[in-house]
Amino acid sequence: AVVSTQSGHYGRADEEIDLVEAVEDKVAFVEGGKVVLRCKKLEKKIKIQWTCNGNEMVHGEGNVKIRTKNGNSELEFKPAKLSDKGTCTCSAEGLGTTDSVDIQVGGVENEVTITPKVTELTCKQGDASSCVIEFDVTSTIGDPGANDVKFWKLKDGELDEKSSSSKEGNTFSR
Repeated sequence: AVVSTQSGHYGRADEEIDLVEAVEDKVAFVEGGKVVLRCKKLEKKIKIQWTCNGNEMVHGEGNVKIRTKNGNSELEFKPAKLSDKGTCTCSAEGLGTTDSVDIQVGGVENEVTITPKVTELTCKQGDASSCVIEFDVTSTIGDPGANDVKFWKLKDGELDEKSSSSKEGNTFSR
């Protein structure tokens, strides 16, 4: 049998036909950010399926989005998690054949730095206004909000009570 493809390729049906190619062979992310993998469709009438580390990816499940954009199939992890690292495969089926490409996904932790404004603080019992604890908090990606930073009270050697902080710029206080 002779097969005709969109790209004008004519050949025998048992001949290998490329259906997809990776836009990038390797991608990387910072935890909490997003990462997009792109697989270019070389033929129009093909079906694309994504698997990562042996698991089928499903749009809307967890942090996974799959969409077709400008002739590419895109797999997006947002927010990206360290468990998303590994090998993702874009598999195509059509024209009586199958094809696939692997994309290596790397990732690093989102580094959060907490720096106290002062290293020593003396407070008078009953005078809360003179006892304000302040820290600068920065992260590799994203902007921590007041609900992301919690202050805990230490009572009799045990963590006791947690409370939210207030935020001004990168400074959190309680």
